[in-house]
Amino acid sequence: MPAPCGHCRQCEKVLRGVHPDITYVEREKDAKEIKVDQMRAVRAASLVLPNDAARSVYIVRDADLMRNEAQNAMLKVFEEPAPHVVFILLAANAERLIGTVRSRCVELVLPPRGHELPELTERLFAAGTRYDILSAALEFEKLSRPELVEAISSVKACALREFSAGRLDGEKFGRIAENMNRAEKYMVHNVSAGYVSGLIMTAFI
Repeated sequence: MPAPCGHCRQCEKVLRGVHPDITYVEREKDAKEIKVDQMRAVRAASLVLPNDAARSVYIVRDADLMRNEAQNAMLKVFEEPAPHVVFILLAANAERLIGTVRSRCVELVLPPRGHELPELTERLFAAGTRYDILSAALEFEKLSRPELVEAISSVKACALREFSAGRLDGEKFGRIAENMNRAEKYMVHNVSAGYVSGLIMTAFI
């Protein structure tokens, strides 16, 4: 399949976020999970033919936060989708998807987002004042959930590198490692990006 050209009418609609046949599914505001009623609505909508393109595309953000009931509600359409429908499930932790859903998917592992995460991590380690640390830590709040998982790993790797090179004392290294391990555990339970950035900030101050 050829890559998108980025210039045709269809591509322009996608880039502007106005394509009628692309639907994003995500948690409702202040909700911790994607609810079964949301996915039942998607299931019903997927029966409708596309308006402008050859297929309708449903992109489920944070799909690993679907309640089990929501995942089970989609099993039949995931297994035998209508020929005009494509489902894309974005997940930071695919292990949280139930096995019967994963078995119906083609799994792709995406690389981290360019150089932005390493640059953000380097900025954090280079911060010289409390204000610099706070400013850098707040940038982590802007990351998507998959990016935040990747950023936590990036901070841990950078801390180990700096400690091994003698540029980070043992006490601070231990504090960073402890807070990042806590952040990884809390991400499984869907804590907010603000909470994770707080852990990052307190590890460096």
